[in-house]
Amino acid sequence: MTELPIARNPRRRTTDLAERVREHESLVRALQGGEVDAVVVLEPDGAKLQHLTTDEPLYRTIVDTLPQGVATVLADGTITYINQHLADSIGMPPATLLGANLAGYVATGDVATFVDTLHAALDAPQEVGMTFLWAHGEGPVLVSASRLPVDGVDALGLVIVDLRDRLARTAAEEESRSKDELLASVSHEMRTPLTSIMGWVQLIEFELGSDHHLGDAIRNLKNAVLAEAKIVDDLLDLARAEKGSLSIVTREFDLCESLRNAASYVNQQAQAKSLALHCELPGEPVIVRGDPDRLRQVFVNLLSNALKFTDAGSIHVRCGIDDAYATIEVTDSGIGIKADYLPMVFEPFWRSERAKPYPGLGIGLAITRRLVEAHGGTIAVSSDGPGRGATFTVKVPLA
Repeated sequence: MTELPIARNPRRRTTDLAERVREHESLVRALQGGEVDAVVVLEPDGAKLQHLTTDEPLYRTIVDTLPQGVATVLADGTITYINQHLADSIGMPPATLLGANLAGYVATGDVATFVDTLHAALDAPQEVGMTFLWAHGEGPVLVSASRLPVDGVDALGLVIVDLRDRLARTAAEEESRSKDELLASVSHEMRTPLTSIMGWVQLIEFELGSDHHLGDAIRNLKNAVLAEAKIVDDLLDLARAEKGSLSIVTREFDLCESLRNAASYVNQQAQAKSLALHCELPGEPVIVRGDPDRLRQVFVNLLSNALKFTDAGSIHVRCGIDDAYATIEVTDSGIGIKADYLPMVFEPFWRSERAKPYPGLGIGLAITRRLVEAHGGTIAVSSDGPGRGATFTVKVPLA
């Protein structure tokens, strides 16, 4: 039992006792709330750090999962709290690091500057920073130190960022931005001559299309120009999608009408390959709110994709209502998709080995996903494996 000094005045003695009780109550509440990781105990032979295990409140959980290193230390660098990210950077469990000196894990040549930074932060009006290397050679890292408002204790809050991660992230963002700008620039530059070529092809078709010697050649030339123009349009759409600037003009319309238009657009291709195209649509209109041209583009992409990879059999289009969504399924009897490849189907420019004999850049499905998501919908793909076809399922919110 702790002995309390006896005051000569009984009223004073009661006041002192009440103050001590309040102090202990505050400590108990702090311990129960997880606000304390460790307590410095003053003993005759020096101060000792007692580690505590408490229930962590929500804020502590958030800090512990941050992608930056976070720690609280005493003025000499003694660790009283360290989050998981920083502990992983050092290569030791957080529980082992509590009570250790953080300066001990800094590269020898940077220790003095690191300690000076901690001391400088105690009196600085704002955070103090420096870069250093870890003792195990990794880095550089940036530490930002600022004094914590704790009465009677010189404590510091540290945020430590691996500059390699920051530089790598910046480089990746710059590379992605450059790629998008290149896509947009090249696509625009290609569109102008293609428009001119198509104009001349149409003029030749008008003048000479009836000539049985030239008719087939002119039609083949026109189809080739149209195919190139489609690639250019897809590249432009992908560049806009990456920037988040896809043009969507919304209104209420009948989704079944867009599906019929898409089916009629690819019907000639289906006949050319002797493939049956079946559309199972509701008798009543299915009203959604969106961009009818963009959703028709979605269905044309899916049907064209199904036709491309199907050499025999049929294509089925089904539409129904599922709760607050219109559900559209496009099923083919084509080459199918391996289970390992399903998660990558919607990635730009990705093509499996089995798809390489077929034409295309691998961007149609990437654009399709972005268009569906721009309408607040979802798209998924399933397949029973190679040679067993595939099913693409689109869900779009009803109006």
